Amino acid sequence: MFENVVVDVFLGLIFIFLLYSLLASIIQELIANRFCLRSRMLQKAIRRMLEDHVSPSGNWFQRSTFYNYFGELVENIRRFFRPFRDHETMVKRFYDQPAIKYLGEDKSFSKPSYLLPHNFSSTIVQLLRGPHYDGSSQHESDLIKDALENNTLNINGETLSQFKNLFADARQDTLEFRTRLEVWFDETMQRTQGWYKRQTQTMLVLFGFALAVIFNIDTIAITKILSKDKKAREQMVQMALSEKDDYGNIINPGDSTISQQAAKNYDSVFHILTADAAASQSIFGLKEIANNPSTANYQRSFPLKVAGWIITALAISLGAPFWFDLLNKVSSLRTTGTRVPAGNAANSPLQGRLPVNTPSGKKIRG
Repeated sequence: MFENVVVDVFLGLIFIFLLYSLLASIIQELIANRFCLRSRMLQKAIRRMLEDHVSPSGNWFQRSTFYNYFGELVENIRRFFRPFRDHETMVKRFYDQPAIKYLGEDKSFSKPSYLLPHNFSSTIVQLLRGPHYDGSSQHESDLIKDALENNTLNINGETLSQFKNLFADARQDTLEFRTRLEVWFDETMQRTQGWYKRQTQTMLVLFGFALAVIFNIDTIAITKILSKDKKAREQMVQMALSEKDDYGNIINPGDSTISQQAAKNYDSVFHILTADAAASQSIFGLKEIANNPSTANYQRSFPLKVAGWIITALAISLGAPFWFDLLNKVSSLRTTGTRVPAGNAANSPLQGRLPVNTPSGKKIRG
């Protein structure tokens, strides 16, 4: 058995970060689904492939990373309301093709959130060979060659050059041309996943800070409380150990989204997390700090309070999988508290819960 104040304080902090990381992830997932963020990111990737990107020009400041970062942010906001510009004819033709157009769910979600490589290559070949090809002749490559040489689709210069290079590398063979288009698409999608992860992390920072302010999750104050209040520390340790396995069923390994099983039970998962948040609030008393003299001493400085919120937001941005893995490692160092038997990942996250008590001993949830 290995247990001391430092380990217990660390365990309590990890659990708080895990709890609010999951809450932020659920909020992010709800917004991503409601506003079709995945399909919009795919549109951005297809647009980068099929339309020329204008390089920054102007003075040194307009070419700086700082200027372009905020310029890109403003452009993304504009693209949210109007994804395609009038001059972007190639990408509009791509999305108007029936093979792409009808992959969307309905009018509200009219654009697909993902594409397979062969969807992309087939659509590009169909556009290049034109609508009159009926498959009865063997001149598909000639039609593609003519479309590229005469630029019948009015493709932007750099994109046209890319198509010509791929077609030349394929020795003007249509099947090989499709393969090279699919390789290009796969490479772009790998980068697109990185774009989406960065976007998700940015959203988690914002949601994390909002949650920290709303619920007064001040990392500095919580550390002080856990260090000095033995009862609060013991309750947080018990809570962390008892909820660990259920949280493992909610988390999707490898990213900051929730598991498919949890996604089917949003209401149940949200109920679990909000109940745990309420339980932790009752332990720390930070939400009602103005009426709680016992915790007022822990938040006397407003700048330190803001710093505590910022630390919480940054911690939440690391994602629930990170904190869950760390919780497993730290909890293995100690054996104090009742452990819940490992739940079946296929079961509902509501199963296998232990009651959580307030400092007065009242059960919050049974």
